[in-house]
Amino acid sequence: MSDLTKAPKTPSHKADEENQKSNLEAMLGARHLAHETPSEILIDAAAESQYAEELAGKIASMRQNFILNQRLSKPHIPKTPNTADTPIEFLYDKFTLFEKVLFGKVHIPDDWRKQELNNLKRSLLESKTDILNYFEEVYGRSHETSIANDFNVIIDELDYTIANMNSWVQEKHDAPLTFKNASVYSLREPYGIVLIIGSWQNPLISLLKPTISAIASGNYPVLYPTPRVGKLTQILTAAFKKHLDPKKHSVIETEIGVEELLKQKFNFVYCSAELEYCKKVARLAGDRYIPFATDVTGVNIAIIDETVDLNSVIPQLVYAKFTNAGQTPFAPDVVYVSEHIYQDFIFKLRIWLNSAYGENPFKSKDFSRIFDDNQFKLLKTLLNEQSGGLWESTKLIDETNRLIGPAIISNAKKESKLRTSIIRGPIMPVVAFSSLEDINNVEYERKNEINNIYYFTSKPERGTNIIGLYKNSNVYLNDAATQYHNLFLATGSNGDYSYYKLNGQHGFKTFSYARTVQETGDLLLTKKLLPPISNEKYNQIKMLKLLEKVKVRHVKLGLLGAGVFVAYKELFKKKHA
Repeated sequence: MSDLTKAPKTPSHKADEENQKSNLEAMLGARHLAHETPSEILIDAAAESQYAEELAGKIASMRQNFILNQRLSKPHIPKTPNTADTPIEFLYDKFTLFEKVLFGKVHIPDDWRKQELNNLKRSLLESKTDILNYFEEVYGRSHETSIANDFNVIIDELDYTIANMNSWVQEKHDAPLTFKNASVYSLREPYGIVLIIGSWQNPLISLLKPTISAIASGNYPVLYPTPRVGKLTQILTAAFKKHLDPKKHSVIETEIGVEELLKQKFNFVYCSAELEYCKKVARLAGDRYIPFATDVTGVNIAIIDETVDLNSVIPQLVYAKFTNAGQTPFAPDVVYVSEHIYQDFIFKLRIWLNSAYGENPFKSKDFSRIFDDNQFKLLKTLLNEQSGGLWESTKLIDETNRLIGPAIISNAKKESKLRTSIIRGPIMPVVAFSSLEDINNVEYERKNEINNIYYFTSKPERGTNIIGLYKNSNVYLNDAATQYHNLFLATGSNGDYSYYKLNGQHGFKTFSYARTVQETGDLLLTKKLLPPISNEKYNQIKMLKLLEKVKVRHVKLGLLGAGVFVAYKELFKKKHA
């Protein structure tokens, strides 16, 4: 139990305190050996405790403001005391109140949501230089590259959402003719306070794309960037403070354990971090009955058969694999090439890489450094493995600047880590195949782990076979890694630990739930179903059942068309009378 809890102590609480005490004593002993004084440790613990209390107060305050912003049908909301000095157990009482009044809310107006999205856009544009400088500092790439692959993706999402969000709030549904002139529709409603956990891969997009969807849906987002992104957290915090309403959002700037984080009363959790972290979030959210969505990066594979034009395929693969030095969720981890064009593919791939990044990629402002030391060590370990593959490119590694040149490794062993790992780096294992059965024999075993399949062929029936075989995978025929640039496409991972999608309306639906409204006139079927049901009534019910397949909308359109026809016919008669 948290140190902040002021509830009466129980035997289990006392046992927890004893465990904490023994752990603290062990930690004191360990740090004493490292020449740290106990006072320093107590200061650290006090700082962590104070930050947790501030976070709880901030979230509770946001919840109260969220309730007030929904224009609830309840005439009176009891006033609650200031949460800054409120014990954590009082949050549970406030949350109970929140749950009670939440069911009484009516449809949310979109004014403040559009205003917040416009303010977010304005804040990002004013912080554009800081964001681009961050990417240059971390990745060593040009501002133009960061604008094209990161910044503009967010601005495009904002513009598209602001322009279309009104049409997403209400979704009309059909009703059978037996419902007469019925009107059926669903309204999308916000969850409340949502936690968004970002990833080090595409750190800006992994945080801001879900944030845009969360605000558009009417939620209050709490952002938790992974500590690995460092300075970007401070940049986003400063950007948000410029024009956004501080009562409607929060950015967690200090590293905090996932258990402590999920103790706060969130209404929805979205996580796009590493697999093990997402699994932990999903377990904790499930234990607390908090709706959650995870976007876990899976394996991506590319398949190139002998029917394609390599001069049109290879540029797409170079973009997909070596954008941001392969440190993106959509980069292919292994490329299968038909044995009939294999040598030609390797030769032309070298030419296109030289055209894109020059003879020395380290001098190119479009080629990125590895994100951090941890990722560099991981990639170096993969390269040093005895995989049985052949290097088909110049071996370039610069440890000082965290640079690894494009590494093309052909025909690595099936069991090697190069073939089985999720590679987030500029390493491209290339494997020759004779038929699709060769690929299926290897990849079908991990079909639930495959996120994206990029299949290049001039024979559509082969693509249909792949679509039918890999049910959990997104399939892109003759295309690769353009997901973020298609705002109409549902993007996101699939598989055992991934749920929900982003992009435009799909993200809007992820961060909202639907409630149904049905406005019905005289329902013919209900009258017939009232007892007693005679044989005559039963025959009438059977006749009415036939009408259930006819939609009211179609009848209305038919009547409208008939009316237009009659009106035109009358006009024609008058004109020629």
